[in-house]
Amino acid sequence: MLKGITVTAPVLLTLPSRRVWGADGNCTISAMTSANLSRPERTASCEGCTPGYWMNNPGQWPETFDPGTPYAEKGSNCFNKDGTPFHADYLFEKSVNANFADLTLMQVMRRARCKDTKDVYSDPFELGFHAAAALLNAADPRVEFGYGWSEIVEIYNARVHDDQEGLRADLIMLNERYCPLAADDSL
Repeated sequence: MLKGITVTAPVLLTLPSRRVWGADGNCTISAMTSANLSRPERTASCEGCTPGYWMNNPGQWPETFDPGTPYAEKGSNCFNKDGTPFHADYLFEKSVNANFADLTLMQVMRRARCKDTKDVYSDPFELGFHAAAALLNAADPRVEFGYGWSEIVEIYNARVHDDQEGLRADLIMLNERYCPLAADDSL
């Protein structure tokens, strides 16, 4: 007589997944952090323009987002509030960083370079700076970024409170790849 034997049927779980390496060579955070370990000979066409690129080339911004207009004074590093708000209803949550409540994406990126906002808005990990650039990279069809812009918003909103250093490192890794766009000399 057998006691205590339990028979169970195997359970198959299916989880939704996204491709790590896309057909066009797109890269994700997961792909970039694991690819060198699993297949060091494999390279992909991963692209991303730095925050500095987007900040200095507003004429190259994707149509989805508006950089706004620079102050009228020649050589100013500041932008008016007529661009896309950093905390638009469909973008980064207002509760995430109250310092950016009334700033546009461009103003968040140029914050440290504009005398009007330099000492007023705190962003010690430069998360706004890097998140705005990642958003623009993801929204631009000319950049093989690996994420859509709504995914960047989700990543930022999910991690900004609990993993600021890790989020910063991941955004930098995504943004500081080959930039396929030319400078537009608009500033």
